[in-house]
Amino acid sequence: MIWSNDILNRPLFENISTESIAKLLRTNSIMEDYETNEIVFRKGEDLNYFCIVVKGLLKSSEFTTKGKEISSSYFYYLKDMGRDYAFAIDAFPFYLIYLGHGKHTMDTYAVKKSTIIKVPVRELMPIVESDPVFMKNVLTFVSKFAYYSQVMLKTVEYRRIEERLAYWMLEVNESQNSIRIPYSQEVLAGMLHVNRSTLNQELGRLREEELITISNKRIIIKDVEYFKNLI
Repeated sequence: MIWSNDILNRPLFENISTESIAKLLRTNSIMEDYETNEIVFRKGEDLNYFCIVVKGLLKSSEFTTKGKEISSSYFYYLKDMGRDYAFAIDAFPFYLIYLGHGKHTMDTYAVKKSTIIKVPVRELMPIVESDPVFMKNVLTFVSKFAYYSQVMLKTVEYRRIEERLAYWMLEVNESQNSIRIPYSQEVLAGMLHVNRSTLNQELGRLREEELITISNKRIIIKDVEYFKNLI
């Protein structure tokens, strides 16, 4: 079954009408599995589908002519993430669909084994536009994605890894100075544009100096003023 309760209970579909749900169930949606490093969409490919990550981890990347990565976005879903978590990007690419671009602007591939649902754009858009709650959910989702992109662009402007971590943690601080690590430390390293070993060393140093603690995939800031002074 493509449209499980797990999918329909996600924030994107929260409180949409029973009529909208019925229409979703009738769309010609497909579920596809991808192996690690398998391409999902190529840059320049027609934008025919809106996609929802069921499980796994996807990444969209753009490179210079010399092969240097200049832009990237991760897409994934974790059940224990809060509804207000800014980096819970489990669907894509609404911003391109509403922009009317018509083409994928980056290569998208599976970082881990992944499963996604592809919903035809031509079938989805009338459903969204006829349901005010659905449209509000989409606008909220796109706003979060825009915020996510803005934060990450600003984050990588800092030269030192300590400064990048400080800005990132302060911007995505959820409550009680607690930040959910996005998917894994490997993903966080990719978002910060540093290698994983460098990130692990820096996190280890911050823990040793009792500036942070890490537990259950969450970073707890122990000294907020220290990190504020860095940026």
